[in-house]
Amino acid sequence: MNKTKIWAPGIAIVMVLMLTTAAALSATPVLAGPNFAKHVASLNETGTDPVVRCGQAIFNTNFEDDPEYNGYELEVEVEECMALANSTVNVSLNTTVVGTIDVDLNGDGKATFYVDAISTGATVTVEGDVTLTGDTWRDWVKGRGKK
Repeated sequence: MNKTKIWAPGIAIVMVLMLTTAAALSATPVLAGPNFAKHVASLNETGTDPVVRCGQAIFNTNFEDDPEYNGYELEVEVEECMALANSTVNVSLNTTVVGTIDVDLNGDGKATFYVDAISTGATVTVEGDVTLTGDTWRDWVKGRGKK
């Protein structure tokens, strides 16, 4: 019996599977749609030395045209800021108040706002018993694993 005839169908199946996998992997980014940049700025307590980081602000460069949202997404998180614990704070973009965040007993709070315009030249301010400011933006890169 010819050994080539036994192996040929197996090799053909493996080749088809490899080509199918390669095609699927290369098509995935196209099927996922456009990739819009996100930017992040640390929220630092104003006037502290050394700098005390108390959260972050993230904005998306994709304009949401859904009538319910209608704007650029700005997500603001207060993290482990005991000076703001158990309070409601105002969030401003440049000098315009865009909303409030309820900060819990652990100093954590988060809210998403939709704004008409935003850029990396913007300043996000969180005001309560202390003031947090974020004005140094960098590209946001999602890390591996759970958030």
